[in-house]
Amino acid sequence: MLKLLPPTTISSSSESLSMLPSKHTDVIQKLVECKTVSQSLKVFTNSYKNPEIYSAIIHIITRDKRYPQARCLMKELIENLQKNKKNRHIASLAFNALQGFQSSKFTPGVFDVLIMAFSQMSLVEEACWVYRKTEALPGIQACHSLLHGFVKLGKFDSMWKFYDEMVSRGIASNVVTYGTFINACCKQGDILKACKLFNEMVEKKIDPTVVVYTSVISGLCKEGMITEALDVFGLMEKSGTSPNLYTYNVLIDGYCKIENINQALALYSQMQMQNVQPNVVTFSTLIDGLCKVGEFGRARQLFIDMAKFEVIPNIFVYNSLILGYSKAGNISEAFFLCSEMGKVSLSPDIFTYGILMKGLCEMARVTEATDLFHKMEKEGIIANIVTYNILIDGYCKVGRLEKALEICSEMTDKGLDPNVITYTSLIDGYCKEKDMEAAMGLYSEMVIKGLVPGVITFTTLIHGQLKAGNLKEASRLQNEMKERGISPNAFTLSCSVDGLCKDGGAPIKLLKAKRDSKGSQEDLILPN
Repeated sequence: MLKLLPPTTISSSSESLSMLPSKHTDVIQKLVECKTVSQSLKVFTNSYKNPEIYSAIIHIITRDKRYPQARCLMKELIENLQKNKKNRHIASLAFNALQGFQSSKFTPGVFDVLIMAFSQMSLVEEACWVYRKTEALPGIQACHSLLHGFVKLGKFDSMWKFYDEMVSRGIASNVVTYGTFINACCKQGDILKACKLFNEMVEKKIDPTVVVYTSVISGLCKEGMITEALDVFGLMEKSGTSPNLYTYNVLIDGYCKIENINQALALYSQMQMQNVQPNVVTFSTLIDGLCKVGEFGRARQLFIDMAKFEVIPNIFVYNSLILGYSKAGNISEAFFLCSEMGKVSLSPDIFTYGILMKGLCEMARVTEATDLFHKMEKEGIIANIVTYNILIDGYCKVGRLEKALEICSEMTDKGLDPNVITYTSLIDGYCKEKDMEAAMGLYSEMVIKGLVPGVITFTTLIHGQLKAGNLKEASRLQNEMKERGISPNAFTLSCSVDGLCKDGGAPIKLLKAKRDSKGSQEDLILPN
């Protein structure tokens, strides 16, 4: 709920011009008597400044419709008032200073300027106080500024309450109002409400702008509703509203997220036909999407095409390509791309190093990964939990558990606490050595610390217990997993069934489970 700031009476702000100290009166008199606004600004610049003098110049330049300049000076006034810790109610101080200006150059538009200044400074409660205090109806731009302020701060409930106040005071909504609300709904993830508002504005014969269309399309794409997003895109083209770069980027990203790369590339071609030039976001989205589906050749071609459009690759483009080649096992190409970064004045970041380290570890080249880790630190990049986990997991996978524990100790010495991934990697290392007592000890330790084990942790332990021939303990872990509401993955099922088949009576039990068609998938895992 919005707080109403209590009004405060400041004598110097509410006094008439004749009651002000003579030096202040003289300055204000000079400001008022100037024949041009430029002359007034010159007098203001060279004079002593207090709230009343600020008020006078803001009235003068607002009356001349120099709104951006008026907002800048209003923000200066607010900042100066904020410097004095005794000034608790900035809104009332600024309001009283503006209200106290007595001249033919007084204009009520200054209160709109005050609302906008407060809103842009994220002081929405103060802006709302001024809105309620003004007798004249605030302009729609001031209202929009306040609405944007609420959205920026994520105060959506307050935004809707303020909208009700707008309606009650007879302020009519326009395309900007609807656009603000639609954008707010999309940010909240309430795409149904956004679509409802979109339909409402169309019914009221308010033509959506490209910004409104794009907001709806973006919201739909974020929810994976690509078909509906295309319907809105079609309406947009039918209405004669041309899509802009952001519209195309949003749709391309939507297609890439559902791995429909061909449609994403079709939009890439369409935007060029419409003379909309792709930017670094377009290329990074497409390259990342292509790499994720293993289309490295096409991704590399797009990377080359960037130069044709004079688009300089950013770190995200390089990291996407490096990740793609690394996952494909082409680590040499990944390192070559990393070396090429310097040509566009880029340096590898922590993500680049992490990708390359993981690629090396997956090829069992853990020593090289460690060397790269040390190189990263020499470059001044501080290792995080992710980079440490990559090394710990790498050493566990090649059976060098002591080295993994050494790295884990180094990590904790630097103030980084092991997380679920750290524990799972170490548990896997102990399972590989068939030291199930140590593995279960680590499991107990992580649970005591409040870390929640996931499907991979349980699968690792179940697999380890089965390999060690501990079917009862594997069964207990499976039941615990089920109690925690964790569904098994394909590997959990595979290793569990494999364990069953090695057990004496397993074939009969497995057949019984298969025959029980009403049983859940978990019923196939382990006998009790």
